[in-house]
Amino acid sequence: GNPELRLAIESGTVARSALSCSRGAGLLAVAEGDKVCVLDAGAIAGVGGPGAVGGSAPNDPASSLPGGETRVGVRPLSRNPVDFEVARVCFNPANDAYLAVAGFAEARVFVLNEDGEVVDRLRVGPETWPLDGARGAILDVKWVPCESACVAIVVETHVAVFDLSVSAAAPAGVARLASGDGVVAAAFARRKGASVLLLLADTGDVYAH
Repeated sequence: GNPELRLAIESGTVARSALSCSRGAGLLAVAEGDKVCVLDAGAIAGVGGPGAVGGSAPNDPASSLPGGETRVGVRPLSRNPVDFEVARVCFNPANDAYLAVAGFAEARVFVLNEDGEVVDRLRVGPETWPLDGARGAILDVKWVPCESACVAIVVETHVAVFDLSVSAAAPAGVARLASGDGVVAAAFARRKGASVLLLLADTGDVYAH
């Protein structure tokens, strides 16, 4: 694994988020090391689905549990290796086809079809973050609320927002703290029908953009 990523997680700089469930399609993304598996949440819940394996023969001793309950296995819809250790996966609540995948200094967006297969991979921003070339971890990845293709990458020096329908390479906007303080966290809030970006500085102050 990546020793820098593990140190960042142990120090609390980066919070690992290895599970994400899509809002409408019933897909579950699971990150393990340098792989991301996409599963059918319905199969996991035992209600069947394309990811369910077995359960069709309830009287078969090999596929049944005591009391007549049926044992149902779960088969991943897709297994997707990446070239870095994954720290965070996050489905876009406004677009089930977009799954953000981030490592210590790498950001990708997987484009999924209805079967849970990855049909495209978008590299978001530079090969390694941050944009200014300074060393440091990707602190978080946020989807802009109610936007089907807008994702924000949070690093200590700034938050870069990308409109993937326009470009995954160049940010549509970059928010920095005028005070020069470092960013430790970011969140979006809705105010009067518009999204507001809130930045928490390392001084404890909160700023709105």
